[in-house]
Amino acid sequence: MQVVQAGVVGAVGNLIVQLLSGDGVRAAPVIEQVVLNSFFVAPIMTQWLRVLRRMQLHWLTATLVDQFGFVALLNICIFYFLAAGFRGGVVVTLPTTAALADPAAALHMTFSLRRAAFPSLLSYSPIWSTRVKGLYLKLPSTLLREKMVPAHLKGVFELAVSLVWNMILAVVLATT
Repeated sequence: MQVVQAGVVGAVGNLIVQLLSGDGVRAAPVIEQVVLNSFFVAPIMTQWLRVLRRMQLHWLTATLVDQFGFVALLNICIFYFLAAGFRGGVVVTLPTTAALADPAAALHMTFSLRRAAFPSLLSYSPIWSTRVKGLYLKLPSTLLREKMVPAHLKGVFELAVSLVWNMILAVVLATT
């Protein structure tokens, strides 16, 4: 269910940003964000939250470990995932039609990396600037959720925060 929710929230967030921008709606950014959320972020976050809960840290310590440790690493992985899968970072060369006549050659494909597609870990944008934007939203919202939001509303609150975050992420992805 979390994978489906992540995909829907990513799609809706991206569509809202595209509609507000006035440039029309394109399918490619929506698909990119749905794949990112559903097949990369949601499964990893689901497992991480289980590990974090098992640690039984104080809620404030858990928030700091999550936001300054794990999410910082996840942010790097997100941009590398996008570079590899959607920005031409991994180049797949398939056999030519002439080579398909030979059954052994038909199975031969090569993979290569195009390093220029991957963002530098040393530059501020897009990895670290996105992490800072995330801290502006996620750190206060997590603190608010833990101290003020009743238990029965935490899921709804988190979905609303995720929608806002996915809108911010859509803007970031559109400019990278």
